[in-house]
Amino acid sequence: MRQVLLKVSLLCWGVMTWSAAEAQTTAAPQFSLQDVLRLTAESDPRLRGQAFLRQEAGARERQAALRPAAKLGLEAENILGTGSIGAFNDAELTLSLGATLELSNKRAQRMAVAASETQRQELDLQAVRLDIMADAARRFIAVLQAQEMLRIAAADKVVAGRARQIVATRVSSGVALPVERSNAEVAGIQAELAEQQALSSLKAAWGRLVMAWGGAPESSGAARGDLFAASVLPPFAGLQELVERNPDIARFATERRLREAAVKAAEAQATPDVDVSAGVRRFQATRDQAFVVSAAIPMGTVGRAAPAADEARSRLGGLAAEEQAHRQDVLATLFGLREQAAAARMKLELLQSGALPAATRAQEQAEAAFRAGRSSLLELNAAQRQLLDLQRDKIGTAGAYHLLVIDIERLIGQPLAAASP
Repeated sequence: MRQVLLKVSLLCWGVMTWSAAEAQTTAAPQFSLQDVLRLTAESDPRLRGQAFLRQEAGARERQAALRPAAKLGLEAENILGTGSIGAFNDAELTLSLGATLELSNKRAQRMAVAASETQRQELDLQAVRLDIMADAARRFIAVLQAQEMLRIAAADKVVAGRARQIVATRVSSGVALPVERSNAEVAGIQAELAEQQALSSLKAAWGRLVMAWGGAPESSGAARGDLFAASVLPPFAGLQELVERNPDIARFATERRLREAAVKAAEAQATPDVDVSAGVRRFQATRDQAFVVSAAIPMGTVGRAAPAADEARSRLGGLAAEEQAHRQDVLATLFGLREQAAAARMKLELLQSGALPAATRAQEQAEAAFRAGRSSLLELNAAQRQLLDLQRDKIGTAGAYHLLVIDIERLIGQPLAAASP
């Protein structure tokens, strides 16, 4: 049994030595959060595609500014009849040029609607950009967490290796039973397997990060940043004032202008447009010409425009309730995120200032007592497990804090550092 464990241990040690060297090579590039955001902004296909959406909006505005097209007409009367009006002898030919005269400033109203739609679309694009940047930041935090998890797993493997050497010496000298050596070997293998899992998680997190800017997921690199830096959060009142920067909130102001313009455009349809034309008519029988002028006005436009105008006014009236409900949801979410982030920061401080130093001292004392033969391997493993659990808790708490900060920044539309007094 011991030989099998030893073979597995040596195999894992060989794999892990090569993998750790590959992952931590000094030649691997390092990326800060600013580097990640810059590369994502330059390479994300959704952001590149926004240029075409802006071109579409510009085309819609130009389309809205067009006036009704002029009409060139040709009319022939009294042709191909019977009797005396056969063929073209008594024909009357009219050549005219007509246009539609838009009244009630319809063109300006149409242009106002198109401009408001463009502004709304721009805010939507900003919201998409914030979502993409927030996702890239979350991937960056995941890499920092994975790097820290690999670091503590490697340190745990070193401690397990030292314990295994001490146990082997004690068994050889007859001070300890052979079962302790088997237990030490099992603990060492478990530590090596944990390091292997941590390395695999790091590779997966790194692959997801580099894919944010279209990089190769199998490439090597590292995230550069302090995972355990947790700044003091601004008060909720200060964050509440910044919510207006959120494109999802600012969108309502643009939406209000759009719906107001839509109301005016719908009401303007009640005023009929006038179709006018003017031209010249030739009387074939007498070889004479005369000017022709015509005008036409549609009937019943007031009744036909009323339903659309009522609909536009109803949509405008309901916007205030939509805005209030959305703002309340955003503020409630913001408050909850800030409270969770504050709790995570407090827990992180307690771990760093109290629990971890005490656990580190306990582990060092347990290892020293084990070396001196005053304690068993069980006590050393218990102290090491306690330290490892607290280190993992510290990494998870720090990562949770930063993820909550990212969500807060998404809601206020700017970095949290810029919102601090």
